[in-house]
Amino acid sequence: MFCLKYQSELIFTVKIHFPKIRFLIFTLFREAFLSAVFILDTTIR
Repeated sequence: MFCLKYQSELIFTVKIHFPKIRFLIFTLFREAFLSAVFILDTTIR
């Protein structure tokens, strides 16, 4: 019973925080992509 309660709380927490984490990952990927494009652009020229 305790395990089930804990599991539901965990799922609830994940549901709340998942969009923030997804946004953070998306931002990191975008930054990495832009810097990679910038480096490639400067190397070609």
